[in-house]
Formats: sequence, C-alpha cells, structure tokens
Amino acid sequence: REYMYLSRWQDAIDTLEKHIALPGYVWPEEKCASYRYMARCLFNLGDHKRTEEMLLNALALCPHLRESYCELAQMYYMKNQFALAAYFAAGGLKIKTRPDAYMSESDAWNGQLEHVLQLSREALESGE
Repeated sequence: REYMYLSRWQDAIDTLEKHIALPGYVWPEEKCASYRYMARCLFNLGDHKRTEEMLLNALALCPHLRESYCELAQMYYMKNQFALAAYFAAGGLKIKTRPDAYMSESDAWNGQLEHVLQLSREALESGE
C-alpha cells in the first residue's frame, strides 16, 4: 500500500499480488482492499481493463462493503458508461452501515455515491 501512496505503481502491484496470493490468508476485507489498491495503480498505468477486473474481484469478495461500489461507479462515470455508473452507485447506497475497520474509506461515505448517481442519471436523461 505504501508504494501506491508513493506513486510507485508497478512496485505496489507486484507487492499487492503477493499479498492476495498468500496461502491460507482468510481476511476478505483486507484482500478486498488490496484488489482496490491494485486497481488504482493499474488505472494510473493506463490499464483500464485490468482496473475493472480488480474492482469486480474486490466487489465479489466483499459485496457488503461500499468501497468497491464507489470505485466502480467512479470508474464507469469517467469512462462515460453512465448506466453502469448509476447501477454501482445505487448498489453502494443500499449499504447503510459503515464498518468499523481501518480500510473503510471516506469517499464511500461522504456523498460521492449520491453525486455520481445524480450525474449519471442526468447524463442518461440528456441522452449522453
């Protein structure tokens, strides 16, 4: 994770892949966060296909967390895929309780999902 914060994208990816592959590692919330961090690195390297893959892996692993929904909604919005952005924003908003865990991120709880949902719906209504 620290490599990601230092913008050392490939080093972060290499380390996070090792973390995800640890045998017997069973804490899904932390593994989910590693998938999301890897997605951010891949996005910064321009690999948008693998970015999507990592975010979908994160969501599949922990569908009870808002963070993956939020990042998927933001990614699809930036790609002008407004129906998918709205879908994932709405899905994230169904989760009402913020977990008491260190990997809970403020973007998923500070109005970002509502904002992406509103903008996506407006874009769809205007025919974009």
